[in-house]
Amino acid sequence: MQRATWMLGLTMALSGTSTAWADIVPIAALRQVASSGTINTADETLNHYDIESVDHFDVFDDSSGLALRTEFGTATADGFAKQVSSLGANELLVFVSSDAFVSAPNENDTSYAGAGSRFSLRFLIDAPGRYKLTAEGYAQNSGTALLQISDADENLLAYYDAVDASAFELELNLPAGEYGMAANADSGGYWEFGSGEPDGRSGLDVALVQVPEPGTLGLGLFAGLSIAAFSAFKRPRR
Repeated sequence: MQRATWMLGLTMALSGTSTAWADIVPIAALRQVASSGTINTADETLNHYDIESVDHFDVFDDSSGLALRTEFGTATADGFAKQVSSLGANELLVFVSSDAFVSAPNENDTSYAGAGSRFSLRFLIDAPGRYKLTAEGYAQNSGTALLQISDADENLLAYYDAVDASAFELELNLPAGEYGMAANADSGGYWEFGSGEPDGRSGLDVALVQVPEPGTLGLGLFAGLSIAAFSAFKRPRR
């Protein structure tokens, strides 16, 4: 009987170390990268625009990007956007970046460039879970890098702007339900009649990762080991 009780306690201790995980279930997603450029000279106006997007909501493990350059004489406009995003049952990882560069040495010329990388996801969490949200980004000149997470009623749960801080960390206890996440990096550059902001850059690296509940591990381990210890030291009556 003692051996059976001791084994029961050991089994409880070991099973107490496992945690029931909630799953992230995608509902709808949009990934998009775009670049644009415009040059105006005394002789001609040039415009270029390109965009790539996908809306599937399978598990993400992909990267996409495009580079654009327009040129007329000495005026140039370059844009580049990139995205890498992966979605698993217990974590969501997103990287977005954008760069825009222009030049127009002739004071009568104008040059504009833009780039954007956008990630949008609606997802369901099928059970309550504890998550760690981290973000690190940069935004230079006219660049912006923004992150936000909201619930089904569009109440804002987390917000990060790379202009205000280089890094961000937050713990979220999310009940079962529907949520939305958006991570965007946008940049622009312009040069008009000898002045402007020739370079715009931005980038954002985001991780939403489920972590164990603080008391789940310790509670099961303590209860199981207590039973095992009680059984080991208990003496049968003579």
